[in-house]
This record gives sequence, structure tokens and C-alpha cells, in this order.
Amino acid sequence: MGASKRFERFADGWVLRVNGVWIHGYHFGLNDAAAAAICDDKAATSEVLGKTKLPVVPHWFLSREQMPDVSGLLTEYGALVVKPNEGTGGRDVLRVSSEIELSLALERLLADYERLSVSPYVEVETEFRVIVLRGEPVLIYAKKQPAEGWLFNLGQGAVPEVLYSGASGRGISSGQVAKLAEIAVSACARLGLLFASVDLVLSREQHELLILEVNSGVMLEHFSRLSDGNYALAKTVYQLALGL
Repeated sequence: MGASKRFERFADGWVLRVNGVWIHGYHFGLNDAAAAAICDDKAATSEVLGKTKLPVVPHWFLSREQMPDVSGLLTEYGALVVKPNEGTGGRDVLRVSSEIELSLALERLLADYERLSVSPYVEVETEFRVIVLRGEPVLIYAKKQPAEGWLFNLGQGAVPEVLYSGASGRGISSGQVAKLAEIAVSACARLGLLFASVDLVLSREQHELLILEVNSGVMLEHFSRLSDGNYALAKTVYQLALGL
């Protein structure tokens, strides 16, 4: 097939067809629609993975019509995180530790979003991202927290530190990186995902790795902008996904 037929561009570049694979934004046509929809729902992902032995940060769904005992959760855990159930990038993620803060957070977010999720606040030592493709980790990096703030999103100032790249040709060493790969690959297998990114956190208190969320859309935009080396790694990941 000629090169001109391998690449098609639509919707100002937001929709592409490359080597027979559809791409819509950061979503590649390798995952089925149901699996992708589950991942877009933080509470559903938490429940699906929670039925296995995989370690997860529990998330509970809430809306104006369906409200769990949030005050009881606050009493139980001491601090909670409230956020859009289908949100990305750390936007509108609020930490609360009192009834007043909880009430204000719910009022604010429910004015803009129909669906929220609430989870225990975990004191995080480090956050990690594992990119999984067809049952294999292809990129693992840690997110170094910015000087101020408690979120680890690259779009909000966190800095990535590459721990493993499949493009390096080296195997995964034992220890924490191997454990990250094992958990992430197992999560994708459970959800039926061929291409996804898995965010995990290392809790400071229990020193345990926990799955925070799974993303069916693989976004490496901020990662790739930080250095030429990162750009090359992101390019390799996408080329592998597209069979190029």
C-alpha cells in the first residue's frame, strides 16, 4: 500500500486513520468501545479492578441523584478527593478534610459536572505511569511532584523520570519497576485493553503500590514536549501501536 493511502486526516487533525487504525484524539482503535468506556468511568474502573486481587485506590460514584454516605467516608478516612468521574489532566480535583470543605466541593463540582467520584486521600510518595501495549509494558516513568501542590500531573508542573523503555532493548529489572509492570499489565488484561496507560501511586504511609486510574486514551503530549529524548520515546510508543 502506498504511503499516501496509509495516512488520512479529518476534523482538523483530531481524527486520523493511520495504517488502518482509527485515532480520535488520544484514543486509538485498538480497544473495544466497552472497555474504553469503563476506563473513562473512574468509579467503574475501581469497582471492576477491586473485584480482583489488584491493589486499587477505591472510587465511589456520586451525582445529584445518587449520593453515597460521603460524610461517613470523610469520617472513616479523614480526608477525601472529589473530582469529575470522567475528568482528565488533574482539572477540578479537590481535596477535602472537613464537612465544610466537602459541602463546598460538592456544590462547586455538581454545578459543572453531572457525575463525580470520591476516593480516600492517599499521601503519595511518587506517582508512576505505565504504558501497556498488547500485554507488554513499553514505557514506564515516574512523575516527580512540583515544588508546590499535591497533584502529579505533567500538565501542572510535574516532571517525568523514565524508568523503562521497551525501545531500549533492555529487559525489566527486578524490584519496583517489575512490580509496576506486573500490576499494570494485569489491570489491562482484566479490563480487556490492548493499548492503555495505567497510573499508580506509591503510598507514603503503607509504602504500597496502588492503581489510581487506567486511561484508554494514551496521552504523551506533555511528556514529549519536555525533551528531544522524550519526544523520541513517545514517537516510538505510537509507532509500535500503529504497527509502523
